[in-house]
Amino acid sequence: MPVLLALVLFFSPPPAGGDTLHVRLTIAAELAGSVPGIDALQAGVGALFAREYGRFADISFDTAAGADTATVVTLSRQVGGIDVSTDLADGSSTRTLTSSVPARAPVSLVSTITGDIAFLFFSLRGFSAFPLASPPSLSATLQADTLQILTGWGSADLEPIAFAESEGQITICFPHRFLTLDPLFRITAETIRDLNAQAGGPEPLQLSGIAAGRRNELLLLSEREGRIVRLNPRLGTRQPVAAPGLPGVGGRMLDPDTLAVLSNTGGSARIVLYGASPSNRRTLTVLAAYASALSIDPEGNLWVWDAG
Repeated sequence: MPVLLALVLFFSPPPAGGDTLHVRLTIAAELAGSVPGIDALQAGVGALFAREYGRFADISFDTAAGADTATVVTLSRQVGGIDVSTDLADGSSTRTLTSSVPARAPVSLVSTITGDIAFLFFSLRGFSAFPLASPPSLSATLQADTLQILTGWGSADLEPIAFAESEGQITICFPHRFLTLDPLFRITAETIRDLNAQAGGPEPLQLSGIAAGRRNELLLLSEREGRIVRLNPRLGTRQPVAAPGLPGVGGRMLDPDTLAVLSNTGGSARIVLYGASPSNRRTLTVLAAYASALSIDPEGNLWVWDAG
């Protein structure tokens, strides 16, 4: 397969303040209309690298490769996307990393190239030069005893198993209950809505997850019963949908009618997509050893955490 775009990186002797990565960027003519131009890519990667990793290393762009090329980043077209393959050699050690960028999102090349270079740069040094930042300060806590007083539910109903976020609200999922609070765990109108909706008793299904749907809907997931319930607590409507083999790990709404759930069966990770009816189910394979969480960002990119 022809190389469509290549970056050649090599390390020069480090300056007094740290390492400098010298980058040579070339773009094949056939990619001229498909990816950002060379000036835009250089400016984007340089600015992002300086902002995120400038205290550890510098990055600069050269017009010619050095004699001892240590790093090569190659972008090649694949079906539906662009593969970013990075090989970084440092002495006798070589690390390789391959990422994929959707064909319709060439702007993602900037963050992908920058992140892959940085990851290999620091991994070859055992991450010793990349100290972790301080953890964020704790903003709020919620005691189970407080919840028991608020709801009147038994302690067995108040063991959190999942969370869903929608429009600044956090819905906590329990084995047979759910409760919506604001980000600081304060009571809102939705809290009263949920308490009223469950005044008649707990949810009959054993829940394994929850997701925020459309128009005030909640999607209750039950791995044990293999069912998804579309619930509107305000209107009191309840629509169960058969979901045989429903996985029990992770769940996010991709659009108002599509729920994405992680599955780790048969030795491979998958994203199972459930539509408004059982016939709309689809499965996507994920190149991960064990996928334990997923999320979707404002640009529509689906992120999967590979815990393996």
